[in-house]
Amino acid sequence: MYGRPFGGTVALYKSNLACNVSLMKSDNARCTAVKFLSRNSCDLIVVSVYMPFRNGSIYNNIEYEHTVGYLQGLIDSNLNCDFIFGGDFNVSSLQHTVASRSLLNFCSKNNIAWLKVDDSNAVNYSYHSDKNGHFSLIDHMLVSQSILHKQTMVDILVDDYNSSDHYAI
Repeated sequence: MYGRPFGGTVALYKSNLACNVSLMKSDNARCTAVKFLSRNSCDLIVVSVYMPFRNGSIYNNIEYEHTVGYLQGLIDSNLNCDFIFGGDFNVSSLQHTVASRSLLNFCSKNNIAWLKVDDSNAVNYSYHSDKNGHFSLIDHMLVSQSILHKQTMVDILVDDYNSSDHYAI
């Protein structure tokens, strides 16, 4: 396990899924990246992301765009790799904010698909504050188009054993 499982990022993997796995160095505490080296196909980089909470301030927008810039740097320095970015992006794909536009532009520029929640899913939100009655879809999977193989939807996993206020995707 690398990173922090609460209030930050973590990357977990089964050791039998790759012959060689390495933690990528990072100067950004909001991202944990792990590289899976493959003998038969492109290497895969999986990035756990925890974007800043949006409060509308200029500083917050700068921090958000700085983190998107870090993600861009990962792609730019690993051009022959496929990517999976997953985590708390603190935006909806339907919002019209600086943060959501920054993320949409990142996806468009890099041929990354922003996976949608399957319509048959029991819930259409990933964050829930039952006490406050607040529910939103702010956790996402962004995936290189080249590895989708027609899979463009995700499921939100509601699990009574998950004590977090975020459901797994």
